[in-house]
Amino acid sequence: MRKRLKTMSRQAGKPLDALEYTGDAPVAQTTVTTLAYSPEGAMSSTRLGGEPAVTPQGGPDEKVWIDVAGLGQAEEIRRVGALFGVHPLILEDIVQVGQRPKLEDMDDYRFMVAKAWRYEAGSAELSESQVSFILGKNMLATFRESGRQLAGAGAL
Repeated sequence: MRKRLKTMSRQAGKPLDALEYTGDAPVAQTTVTTLAYSPEGAMSSTRLGGEPAVTPQGGPDEKVWIDVAGLGQAEEIRRVGALFGVHPLILEDIVQVGQRPKLEDMDDYRFMVAKAWRYEAGSAELSESQVSFILGKNMLATFRESGRQLAGAGAL
C-alpha cells in the first residue's frame, strides 16, 4: 500500500500540463497506431512519435481508432488528447497508472480506465497494466501502458 500512495503523489503541486507517467517501466518510444474504417475500406498507419496520419475529422461514415502504446512520452499523449478535445485532468488520469477502474461521462466523450492482466507462463507470474479508453462519436482512443499486444487485440 505504501508504494501505491507514493506513486499517486508524484504529481502533487505540478501544473495540469505536466504529464508524468507513474508506472514502473515506461516504454522507451511511444507508438501511435491509427486505424480508419469507412464504406470505401480501411486504412492503417503506425508512427513512432509524430502526429497520427489519420485524424477524427473524416467523413460522417468514417470510424477512427487511435491506439497509443507506451505512456512515457507526454507530448504524444497531449497530441492525441488534443485531437479529441480531452480535458487535462483526463490526460493526467491516463498517465497516472494507479487509477482504480472507472467510467466518466464527459460532454463529448466517455472515459474509462480498466486493468489488463497477463499471465507469464515462463515465470508463473500475473502482471497488471492500465488501459484507458476514450469513446466519442465515430472514434475510439486507447492508451496502453505497455507496448505488448493485449490478448484478443489481433488488429494491432
